[in-house]
Amino acid sequence: MGTGDNSIEIREKRKGNRVKYEIPDFVYAEFSLRRKDPKKDKSYVLKVMDWSRHGLGMVVTPKDFDLLYQVKVGDTLQNMAFFAEWAMVKVDGTIRHKSVINEGKYKGCFMVGIESPEILESCKPVRH
Repeated sequence: MGTGDNSIEIREKRKGNRVKYEIPDFVYAEFSLRRKDPKKDKSYVLKVMDWSRHGLGMVVTPKDFDLLYQVKVGDTLQNMAFFAEWAMVKVDGTIRHKSVINEGKYKGCFMVGIESPEILESCKPVRH
C-alpha cells in the first residue's frame, strides 16, 4: 500500500474472555452398536478425517457401509472412544450428518459427522 493515513481501526466488541481449546489430533474412533441379540453386536473402528470444537467427521469405507443403514441422523452413539497419539477420550456422540465424499483419497466413501459437547469438555483450554 502507499503512504498516507489509510489505517483501519478495529475495536473488540465481543463480551467475555475468549478461550481457545487444544483439541487432540484424533486418528480413529472405536465404538460398538448394541443389538437385541448380543451375538449380533458389531464393533467399528473408523478413521477420523476432520474435527472441530463440537464434533468429528469419521470416514466410513465400503467394509463398514452397513453402519449407514444401522444409524440415522439424530441417533446417539454411546461410549465412543476417540484415539490420538497422546490422548484417548470416551464420549457419547450424536450423528449430525451422513455425507458422501466426492473427491480425494476417500471418494465414494461416506463421512459421518458426530457432535459431542463432551469433546470440548475433555479438551484443555489454551490461554494466551
